[in-house]
Amino acid sequence: MTGKIGPYGIGILNVSTNRFKEDEAGVTEDDPFSEPRTNYSVMRINRDVLAGSTVEGIFINKQDADAYNRTAGLDFSYRPTREINVQGLWSRTFETGISGNSNAFFIGGDWRTNLFRFNGAYMDIGEDFNPEVGFIQRSDVRRFRGDASYTPWPGVFGIREIQIGPEIDLVLTQDNELETQEITFETDFEFETGDDIGFQVKNTVENLDQDFGIQGISIPVDDYNFTFFQVSARSSSSRMIGGQVEVEFGEFYHGTRRGFLIDATARPSAKLSIEPFIEFNRITLPEAEFDANAFGGRINYSFSTTLFTKLFTQWSTDRDVFSANFLVNYIYRPGSDFYLVFDQSYDTRDGGFRLLSWTIVGKLTYWWNR
Repeated sequence: MTGKIGPYGIGILNVSTNRFKEDEAGVTEDDPFSEPRTNYSVMRINRDVLAGSTVEGIFINKQDADAYNRTAGLDFSYRPTREINVQGLWSRTFETGISGNSNAFFIGGDWRTNLFRFNGAYMDIGEDFNPEVGFIQRSDVRRFRGDASYTPWPGVFGIREIQIGPEIDLVLTQDNELETQEITFETDFEFETGDDIGFQVKNTVENLDQDFGIQGISIPVDDYNFTFFQVSARSSSSRMIGGQVEVEFGEFYHGTRRGFLIDATARPSAKLSIEPFIEFNRITLPEAEFDANAFGGRINYSFSTTLFTKLFTQWSTDRDVFSANFLVNYIYRPGSDFYLVFDQSYDTRDGGFRLLSWTIVGKLTYWWNR
């Protein structure tokens, strides 16, 4: 349930899941997706303050018969002027038997005008911060991120706008030892026609403290420094037939990577859009060379202003998995929707087509306004 009462906004969610039986065929006792009967509850409240600013709080509870995982948090967004926005967050997790550093902090802001934009943020995630209803990429880290851009409007050679600037992303341990550093410099040209082209160069420093595998090949512990380049072109979204092309090449840990992406769009009518895509990546390492490709597409069709359907399919060659997702959205009254989602995944190894999983989800929303 979501809604707004005066200056307050509220949201409440409660979900219960049945036990995932370990004695089902093909499911082993150490299956990581095995779960007992579990209840998930989320409550969020926010209040508008000043002009364009908010203060918000959230509480999340995941609980089964033997254990719990809870998350509490506060965040704010402060916009003193149209050009300045400051955001902050504090969150903490609570778990059965865990009493270490379970806090997470974030503070960031940006300043922008018609010509310039500056953005900076700092995040601190404790070693034991573990929001099981959600995810984080890394724990026990400090992260600094900043970017700046200059956006002139030259009005010559058909160029409407140029966006140029650097970005830096640093990830440190809690002992201030460097884990990852990424420095990116990007330039984009947008034309009066709505088309644009872009150029990007990214340098990455990665200090691995443990091996990780990719396609059965181990990337060993070491300090890596590699550079990557990307060139892209995209047509205006207003065209009946358009798309995007990206070409990438450069170093990849102790090897190289080359790839391209073609994402096309065709709109034969106002009701129908077809969006096929192909992504190709070839990774060359001292031990071996392999491809990681993906093929798929989206089809959107509107039967009317109240009934929509969407189909998404993808085949990933590195995982040998074909997936399909079909969505029906019916607006049965203004502000109220019915959704039906059907999802399937297939294993395509050895030339076969074996069903891995399927899911059917229905959702009904009702807007009540007195």
